[in-house]
Amino acid sequence: MMRPLVQTTRAGSDARPRPRHTGPPTVTARAPWAAAPSPGTGQVGLAARPGPPPGTDAATVTLSVVGTVPIAAPAVSDPPTQRLRVATVPRRRVLVPLSVRAAPPRRAAPTPAEPIQDLLGEVLAGALDRDHVPPDANVFDDLGADSLLMARFCARVRKHPDLPSIAIQDVYAHPTLAALAAALAPPPAAEPRPAAPVPAPPAPPPAATSVPRAGRLAYVLCGAAQLLFFLGYTYVAAIIVTWAFEWLAAAPDELALYLRAVAVGAFSFTVLSVLPIALKWLIIGRWRPREFPIWGLTYLRLWIVKVLVRSSPLVLFAGTPVYPFYLRALGARIGKGAVLLTEHVPVCTDLVSVGAGALVRKDTFLTGYRAHDGRIQTGTVAIGRDAVVGEAVVLDIDTAIGDGATVGHSSSLHRGQVVPDGETWHGSPALPTDTTYPTVPSRPCGNLRKVVYSLVSITVLLGVLLPLLAGGAALLIMEIPQLRALIEPGAGSLTSRVFWIETFIVSVIAVFGLLLVGLLLVLTLPRLFALGVRADRVYPLYGVHFWLHRTVAALSNVMAFTYLFGDSSAIAHYLERIGYRTKPLVQTGSNFGMAVKHETPFLTHVGSGTVVADGLSVMNADYSATSFRVSPTSIARSTARCGRASGCWARRASRSPAPWPATPRSTSAARTSRAGCAARAGTTR
Repeated sequence: MMRPLVQTTRAGSDARPRPRHTGPPTVTARAPWAAAPSPGTGQVGLAARPGPPPGTDAATVTLSVVGTVPIAAPAVSDPPTQRLRVATVPRRRVLVPLSVRAAPPRRAAPTPAEPIQDLLGEVLAGALDRDHVPPDANVFDDLGADSLLMARFCARVRKHPDLPSIAIQDVYAHPTLAALAAALAPPPAAEPRPAAPVPAPPAPPPAATSVPRAGRLAYVLCGAAQLLFFLGYTYVAAIIVTWAFEWLAAAPDELALYLRAVAVGAFSFTVLSVLPIALKWLIIGRWRPREFPIWGLTYLRLWIVKVLVRSSPLVLFAGTPVYPFYLRALGARIGKGAVLLTEHVPVCTDLVSVGAGALVRKDTFLTGYRAHDGRIQTGTVAIGRDAVVGEAVVLDIDTAIGDGATVGHSSSLHRGQVVPDGETWHGSPALPTDTTYPTVPSRPCGNLRKVVYSLVSITVLLGVLLPLLAGGAALLIMEIPQLRALIEPGAGSLTSRVFWIETFIVSVIAVFGLLLVGLLLVLTLPRLFALGVRADRVYPLYGVHFWLHRTVAALSNVMAFTYLFGDSSAIAHYLERIGYRTKPLVQTGSNFGMAVKHETPFLTHVGSGTVVADGLSVMNADYSATSFRVSPTSIARSTARCGRASGCWARRASRSPAPWPATPRSTSAARTSRAGCAARAGTTR
């Protein structure tokens, strides 16, 4: 036997004939067909694979032209993909193309970043009033820009016909001109950029035809019913208040006045606390996942329950052990030791569950319903054991947070998103991140501490605050004849000019007098209570230090004063008087907006010349399910800029350094709303 020859040419390979060996050839072919040898003939048997190799367009096979000699053909029992060895007379080899190879599509040349960089440089130079912008210069650190200038730059880029649309988030992610141009340049067609990790896909919304929309008649009837409910509720409340004042005014002495004020306060507190719970179970029963049109009867019931549960005086106890009991009475499943600092009460409480030891910070929304395309959709919101939900987080329906998981500040979970156990997510919509948020060591916090704190809080409310308000108002009415004339006008008083003049004078004195008294309390009491809470020291929840901290936050965050002084030059002086450290104060117009929040004003440092658009929330307090800690916070104190894509974030100036990650948004101690924040050292344009 002579050594055989195996000759095969794959698609796309060199089609030139290779050196021939002596001896009878053996042909191995890969083609879309196969022919088995007939017994007694010399036909060549070809073994073929079903189709060309992956990634090719056609196949070319080198065959040997053979003669016809009587040979014994072996039986083929296996599939026609095996090699067949045929003894033939050697002849000249030829190339037989099985198909014409199609020319591959020409790859589109990637668009270079240089033209985009040149155009962006022209627009950025115009926004910054510069002749030239270096490609590697940081617009914030090197060029001194702020978020207001970058918002103007993004608006000009969006109007440019030869540039793609960008948002201010892109500028914060790529603060240099070269990096921004490279990010905006389209990627090559053959090498697409890998997709960013995305959360679990949201559940598809119900079909638009599943629930019909409400018509105009339903719209009018629903509005009329809401108006009637409001007028009826107000009328009943006015009757109760009038009866209470008449009873208080009839008190023979001061002791009787105090006791009657305590009785009135306790009665009002009990009725307003029990009524929403009872009406919720009477009107709704138990909430279930469903969908119904807006302006219908079911929507009216939801609106009534929402108004009642959010007007309950128990909302004032958010962040205390009393608040979880209120939510449990409404049907929510709240685990043992869960801490809820948010004052936004869930509406569909039966669909909300919070695991044991979980922490939900302030300004978080977990309502259990949403409006979509003319319909109301209700769904579950689940928070696992020992989970942490940051400040200003929005949890849509059909979302879940696993045990030990964390959702960062100012983030949102869209419908269908699920945070796995132990992971940290951040953003809107939230995505997985390796950011580590500061943790507070746990402290002993037993049931006795919770019970005592709850009883003391209720006693202070019923025994001090409510009697002081009700009794003080009744005492003023009894002692001032003009006020009594306003409450009980005689015959013909409404047509008297003197009555309206006196009413105007009394109203002005009452409004400005209350503002002056309130401002005096805000400027003095928080400073006194803040002496009991030291910075960077861990305290257990539901103790004296926790009560002092909450009192400081409540008295220094009076919305009436921030709305009164906000969006004017007076807001900076007001914040400085209540404890902000802004010296030397450089007045830049409206340094702060009307929505300003903080945990404690006495640990907040603001750099000279800083401008905050609106919606500032200084988070200089960290919490756990058993403890809390306050620390100093600096905004543009030692850096040249302050601001991020969806908010302003400042690192804390703590005595003991914490492992802050590189992402500025991740470990925020100060946050602004989506209106943004423009802050820089020095003056701003």
